[in-house]
Amino acid sequence: MMLSHLRWHSRIDAFVDGELAHHDSAAVAQHLAECWMCSSRAETSRLIKASLTGRLVEPPSLARVRLRAYAMRLSAPPPGAVG
Repeated sequence: MMLSHLRWHSRIDAFVDGELAHHDSAAVAQHLAECWMCSSRAETSRLIKASLTGRLVEPPSLARVRLRAYAMRLSAPPPGAVG
């Protein structure tokens, strides 16, 4: 995992929990709009937290799951890449 993504993790979790100030929240939202990896982490965090609190959450559609998987493959480094 890239260092830049590791730096976003705590901010993403705070964003999902609604704990960020408006300016920070806007910055995270902008990053999530551009980064599939962090967006996927945020969505996973939302689903986990919703299931733990007992809130009903509609499961993602098959099309959404497939698009998300495709996006993850596109954002993954090529096989054998170092870094």
